[in-house]
Amino acid sequence: MRLVLILTLILVASPAAAQQISFDLAGSESLAGRSMLLIAAITLLSIAPGLAIMVTCFPFIVTVLSLLRQAMVETAVQN
Repeated sequence: MRLVLILTLILVASPAAAQQISFDLAGSESLAGRSMLLIAAITLLSIAPGLAIMVTCFPFIVTVLSLLRQAMVETAVQN
């Protein structure tokens, strides 16, 4: 049964590996269109980290780990 599953996966995946991706930098798009696409891509890349911090639990994890680090530090004896 396991051999049949492996062979099926190999046979199904082989046509996908044969496909080619066409990426034409000197395409029929105008310079203004490519410029706008570049500006949009840079904007998305600059906004993405802020969105990731706002919609995930990253700030909570950082706060908890910071408090944990401070709690585990040995306190120095006052002279």
